[in-house]
Amino acid sequence: MDSGKVLPSAELYALGCVLWTLVMGKPAFSGDDAVQSLLDQLNQELPPLDPPQGTKIAAGFRVLVGKLTGYVPGERYANANDLLSDIRKVRAGETIEPIPKQHKGTEADSAPARANSGIVILIALVVANLILLVLAG
Repeated sequence: MDSGKVLPSAELYALGCVLWTLVMGKPAFSGDDAVQSLLDQLNQELPPLDPPQGTKIAAGFRVLVGKLTGYVPGERYANANDLLSDIRKVRAGETIEPIPKQHKGTEADSAPARANSGIVILIALVVANLILLVLAG
């Protein structure tokens, strides 16, 4: 969000967050207000997928969600075709490997740039509020 580039990995990250929320029964980042939730998401990794007791998830699904929600784009699927390939492997009973963690700052193009995050968050909140007003009105 704060890099200024909308890449397929951002959309796949959003899908991973939705899947994480469905399994966990709550959003990963739910601060006291929307701004805090966005700041938490920008500055923290997604918590591990550790479902409530009694909920069983396949190891392959856990890896898929991890590859969707990597903190930096280089830790995520590059595109939907890579995701589909892994889904096919999991369905065929094959093992898929997670993407290795990257150290922040080692890949300048893919590491989140935090300098302008406040402005981007403000713009995102304004746009979200406008959409809500249109839908409510």
